[in-house]
Amino acid sequence: MALATEGEQDGDTYANRFGLSVAGIRLPVQSNRATIRVVAGAIGDRVWSDRDGDGLQGADEPGVEAVDVRLTGTDDSGGGRAAADDE
Repeated sequence: MALATEGEQDGDTYANRFGLSVAGIRLPVQSNRATIRVVAGAIGDRVWSDRDGDGLQGADEPGVEAVDVRLTGTDDSGGGRAAADDE
């Protein structure tokens, strides 16, 4: 089962259950409730030389221009995914 939503917000939850039927006979089986929590995330728009290693851009830490970005990983089904910037 795939869940496709539109307009989701951080903290939203979606829940679903399913039952079984065979040849029109409804079986007294019901799945456990499956719940998905939406967690917002984003990749930012700033790259800098983090000289002190604190993860925050300080006034003395200059930005870095023209950095190529490529993200790789797997989706929730184990399929490979990749994305790159288009600029």
